[in-house]
Amino acid sequence: MTHPDNGTRIYINWERVRPRTVRGWVTAFAFVVIAILMLALFAAIASTLLVIAAVIAVFSTVTWFVSSLFRRRSRDVVPYRENIDA
Repeated sequence: MTHPDNGTRIYINWERVRPRTVRGWVTAFAFVVIAILMLALFAAIASTLLVIAAVIAVFSTVTWFVSSLFRRRSRDVVPYRENIDA
């Protein structure tokens, strides 16, 4: 049985990745802010579409229910007649 520490290790050289200047930190912060704003925008659009779909579903259900209340009921079933040809 293998130990969890025996897996492949990935090391990130933070000294190379970390911004060094104020401009670099501002750029990194701007990327994070833009990413959060994009996720918020996607969430707002998705929730709006969900609310619109729910309103349409409720409206169509109420319309179907109300229209079925006033629909004329016609009988398509005819009385049975004995088949003498069989």
